[in-house]
Amino acid sequence: MIAVFLALLISCIITNDISGTLFRKLRLTQRTSRSSLWADVFHQYGGVVLVHLGDGRRVEGWLRYYSDEPAPSSLFLVNAAWVTDENKLILIDGPGIFITQEMDIRIIEFLHLKQPETPRA
Repeated sequence: MIAVFLALLISCIITNDISGTLFRKLRLTQRTSRSSLWADVFHQYGGVVLVHLGDGRRVEGWLRYYSDEPAPSSLFLVNAAWVTDENKLILIDGPGIFITQEMDIRIIEFLHLKQPETPRA
């Protein structure tokens, strides 16, 4: 039981950057305990994102999952839609879209929108 408790405690400390927060408050470091800036940003922010892809397309959706490391970069968006040049949304039929490194993520914008109350059918 002690081993399980310690494993859970250490996991919680690392995942939530508790040790990094403590060391930053003591001015011992400016770094977080996470492995990359990619992980820092996605852990800190979430919600609705607008992703600009290398071929010029844009897709918007609620950020559900993201890779731990920037390479290979991948995201899964739910309640997703393609965004046209006229800023109109074309809903993606299905549970969401999985964006992989092959789609060449160029920019990720974090938007101030709230998660929908009910998922689309």
